[in-house]
Amino acid sequence: MNEKHHEQGSGNSDSEVIVRLDTALFNAGVVGLVNILERGGIQHQINRDQLTISKADLIKADLAALYVEAIIDRYKETTRLYTSMSKMNSILDMKKVDDPKQFKENIKYIVGSFVQQSVLTGFEVLKADGIENNIAENISKLKEDTFENLEATKSLIREIYNDFEKEEIQKTLYMKNIMYTKINMIWSGIAFLHKNQVKFNITKVLNDRLIDSIREMLISGKKQKKRCCVCDIECDNLQSLSFIQNLGIDDGKKKSPFWNYKPDLSACPLCTFIYTCAPLGFNSIDQDLIFINENETIDGLINANSKREFDNIENKSRFSVITQLILKEMAEKKRELNNIEVLINQKLSNDKTRYSLNVVDKRLIKIFTDCKIELNSISKNKVNIGNSSKPEWISVLETVLDCLFYNKALYNTIHKFLKYGAYANTLMQMLMIEIKRKKKEEEKVQNNIKRAWAVWNNGQEVKNRFNDGSKNENKLNGIVIKLQNAVRSENRELFFDILIRLYSGINMPIPSGFLNGIESDDDFKEIGLAFILGLLGEPRKEKEDKEGKGE
Repeated sequence: MNEKHHEQGSGNSDSEVIVRLDTALFNAGVVGLVNILERGGIQHQINRDQLTISKADLIKADLAALYVEAIIDRYKETTRLYTSMSKMNSILDMKKVDDPKQFKENIKYIVGSFVQQSVLTGFEVLKADGIENNIAENISKLKEDTFENLEATKSLIREIYNDFEKEEIQKTLYMKNIMYTKINMIWSGIAFLHKNQVKFNITKVLNDRLIDSIREMLISGKKQKKRCCVCDIECDNLQSLSFIQNLGIDDGKKKSPFWNYKPDLSACPLCTFIYTCAPLGFNSIDQDLIFINENETIDGLINANSKREFDNIENKSRFSVITQLILKEMAEKKRELNNIEVLINQKLSNDKTRYSLNVVDKRLIKIFTDCKIELNSISKNKVNIGNSSKPEWISVLETVLDCLFYNKALYNTIHKFLKYGAYANTLMQMLMIEIKRKKKEEEKVQNNIKRAWAVWNNGQEVKNRFNDGSKNENKLNGIVIKLQNAVRSENRELFFDILIRLYSGINMPIPSGFLNGIESDDDFKEIGLAFILGLLGEPRKEKEDKEGKGE
């Protein structure tokens, strides 16, 4: 690479190490590295895309201990062990068992958490380090318990809880859990994730296998012959990038004529460590990991991926998180953003992982900005696409965002949700989003919005005539189905034929909004759906009226 991404020395000083932003995964590592530097009080300075670190502080810092501490803080709440601690607390507070079934489920969950293979390996590490505990023994007794003697059960759980609260035990077991649920989604095969090192002390292995190499590199004055493929620094102690899941290429496989016998995908110890810090830059969505690569500045990356801000997001579905984080960035920067990369590491059903890179371009960013009100209004709505005996609820917001990200029209989704009896006022907000995203001229957007709400009101008027006692409500439902079929098949003649008969039957003139302005298929779908939703919807709130008028 021509541009260096970290250097020893800057200008006339040999006392600094410089790290610069690079690809999305490396940038996630830079965010994680800053977390460790701040946690350890290691002197550093951020200047846009450059991180300058005190070499002396870096050499003497206990990077391994800081890494483990940071990882646990980041991910412990995603582990089964963390949830088990909460369940144990609840049981210890019990005076009696009110719900035997739930009580047994909680016990089963607690037992399952402590017999995970990763946790069992953690017990072996603790034993090798001479740290005594009776967790495994008490879990075995708890597993055999009949759950009928509450006090006996509480006594066992109290002993498990008290053992687990000990700092070294908690640190080892949490870390073991996180290693195989989060860290190995991004990297594996080196340090404490090397198959020959899993039964040894995690911090010691990290020190011996990686951190000591960083110190040696920073201190050594020896002339080196090899170069890091990431930062281009001269260093003979290189690590193959094959440890990076799904992205690394084994340099052993490059020792062939095809690659001209040059295994050049190897990194220096510091760049390797930065890649291992990548999990600290990601946030967790269920089983997946997400990183917002807003890569103009390091501060921007840190803010965009703040765990505190991420935890405040209510809807943790993938596209919802992306949208809310980007809207937050726009609000804070108060300026137009360029394209933003969103790197998602997805856990698959076979325990493998894959990366997906979602590019949020200016088109999407403008839609998010223009449709903030509508997106917020549908954020908590769900639609049951199953049945009463076997419901299957899906998020309206996540479905809409999926269409926006993949540039799919919302009309089919609105029709689908209509079929399953979705709330018409919610579907009207979806129609507003579709109108706003399709039109480029602001004046045309506002005119179409006003027109759609006017037609909605026409539908409300017809609905009121059918609900006044003189008309058959079932007849209106039949008319709605026919109108929907006409709109869905884009059959204007059929739609207007039904409309004429409908208005003739209630002795009302057809509103001019139906006759004027239908210049395209989109216009027809907008007007037709707005009328159908007006026939089905509830009266609008005052706030909606003002928005419809552009106030």
